[in-house]
Amino acid sequence: MGLGWYGPSSFSIDVPIPTDERGLVGRRCPACLRYFKLKLGTGLPTETCHCPYCGYVANISEFTTPEQEEYVRSVGMREAQERILKPMMRRFGESLKGIERATSRGPIQIRVEVRDQWRSIPLALYREREVETDVTCQECGLQFAVYGVFATCPDCTGMNASAVFHKSMEAARRRLSLLDGDLDSEMVEGLLSDALGSAVGAFDAVGKELCRRFPGPLPSTPRNLFQNIEALSAALGKATGSSLAEAVGEERYANLARMFQVRHVYEHNLGVVDADAIKKVPDLAAWRGRKYVLARREIEAFLQSLNEAYDGVVRLLEAASFEAGKPTQHGASSAASREPPSAPGAET
Repeated sequence: MGLGWYGPSSFSIDVPIPTDERGLVGRRCPACLRYFKLKLGTGLPTETCHCPYCGYVANISEFTTPEQEEYVRSVGMREAQERILKPMMRRFGESLKGIERATSRGPIQIRVEVRDQWRSIPLALYREREVETDVTCQECGLQFAVYGVFATCPDCTGMNASAVFHKSMEAARRRLSLLDGDLDSEMVEGLLSDALGSAVGAFDAVGKELCRRFPGPLPSTPRNLFQNIEALSAALGKATGSSLAEAVGEERYANLARMFQVRHVYEHNLGVVDADAIKKVPDLAAWRGRKYVLARREIEAFLQSLNEAYDGVVRLLEAASFEAGKPTQHGASSAASREPPSAPGAET
């Protein structure tokens, strides 16, 4: 009489992984141990996953989190209790009852009491963590979420910098829509300078990510290269053979240079145009010693120019990278060339 007599000796079940309230499921890179989330059913029909932080590539099953593994084990243990252990013990109890019946009329009687009372094995429930940035990949449509701001798509490895930057530009435009109300001059100036500053800040942030993605064409210094439009244009010209001025046109480039300098005086000199600003942008001479008055129309034009400048920078960098034999997709290296890091980093 083997174990099979009491019940099944093995079985298999599918255990769906719980999602958060938005339908995203957690993932942890087995190499760098960092956490991210993605929505199953969006993106590419693939079993391969790329870490959005370090680029490690493996089957999606290797990206399960410790909490998910513990949950699956607990579900399996509970199912084993229901499908194997309980039937086995009931059959064993019935066999003991058979002994009781067989000895009921003999000189030695055996009585058996079987209690069918069980405490169910608890499930290891958990909640997915909250992360900082929600992204929908513009290349493949995957919905995912990461810590920080910039990351590559876990499906197609496309970089999300473009989506993040253009979303920031849209937020700046929405700030300008607040000017449609009846506002005093100080409120108008505050909204215009805020839109200008946030746009330059977004361009600087995405620039740091592009510098990290394209360490060849872009120099490591100055650190705030994307806050200095003249230095950026010169660096692009040296690395790609085409300056930013050539990429976006002289008139649009002049507007960019002017507004970058206006943002600088608002940030560091309360908006008052000084000799240093005039030296860099001579047509600001009419504002010498006075506070530059921002206008909604020029901020709107600047936001459009900055969008085109970003697209132009990406085109130049991708062309330079392709010429160097390293084709990229919005700054992300080919998935086939990804290698796992030499040592895992700490989880953040």
